[in-house]
Amino acid sequence: MKYRPNGTFTLTQIQDNVTKLIGKRKKRIINYRDNVKSKIKEINIKEEFISHSPEAISQATDWDFILSVSKSKLTRELFKANSFLEHIDLLEDGLQSNDVFALMKISKLQSAEMRTLLLTLFKRIEVDFPKGKLLYVQYNLAPFTAIDQYVESVESK
Repeated sequence: MKYRPNGTFTLTQIQDNVTKLIGKRKKRIINYRDNVKSKIKEINIKEEFISHSPEAISQATDWDFILSVSKSKLTRELFKANSFLEHIDLLEDGLQSNDVFALMKISKLQSAEMRTLLLTLFKRIEVDFPKGKLLYVQYNLAPFTAIDQYVESVESK
């Protein structure tokens, strides 16, 4: 996002940056989902080993139960990740034909009205003004907040 000398950002720049940020979050969720899928495959291999080699596992251990619980938890995580990816896909489709940005572009809103409208979308924005780069955006409204919260929870795992 480039900072214009008069202190404003264009709506096209804001829309482009929202699209980019959603894309970055989507990549993070895809990486997490792929990691979960990999763990589920490992569990499947271990379950296969246990079912074909019962003599290798003593009866005193509960490995089959532990693997089953882990697999259930990971399956729920996979479902959640896929749900958020579907959510992002719907958002991306909506951003391509977003009526809000289109209305703001053609409307006669004054600068103060435009700032007020944009402030309802964003909770926090960090910008490196000398470099003219957007550093961070924290959204104020759903559906963006749900995605941000999920990405933060995934990154903490």
